[in-house]
Amino acid sequence: MAWGETIGVYADVGEDEHGIQLDQIDRDAQAQKGRGAEFIRALCGYADRRGKPVYLTVTGWNDHLETYYRQFGFVEDKRTGPRQGRDEETGDVLMIRRARRSGRE
Repeated sequence: MAWGETIGVYADVGEDEHGIQLDQIDRDAQAQKGRGAEFIRALCGYADRRGKPVYLTVTGWNDHLETYYRQFGFVEDKRTGPRQGRDEETGDVLMIRRARRSGRE
């Protein structure tokens, strides 16, 4: 996303008929604090307007990041199947934020 680069955030985002996948997000060391959150809020707003959920994976038993993403409405995706829920071996957890109708602007 080019917009993220203008605020010092670099993200790998994909979109298909099932939703929006945030695969990676990094903040430039020189970027102001809060720019990552700004990017996530903008991405969630975009997803809401499109009526699509946002998916991401928190890797390696990272409770801090799970808590961080929960503030944006992400929850553990507990559906069954490949890549859903928590991988008990690695600690990776697939999280989802479902689209909100109130997000339409």
